[in-house]
Amino acid sequence: MTPTNRAGPLWRTETWQPQALPSRARICKAPEAPNLPLEALEAHYGPRYADRLYG
Repeated sequence: MTPTNRAGPLWRTETWQPQALPSRARICKAPEAPNLPLEALEAHYGPRYADRLYG
């Protein structure tokens, strides 16, 4: 059984576009680190972040 709501399925994998989402650095910039430059946040939350987090 697939989870649904009134409009239809809640999760349509064919419509998901992860590249359209902002980076983790952009998401955390305003609420968590407004004084840090975006470049520093991008370096911290870059490709190796997942390795440090889950590795």
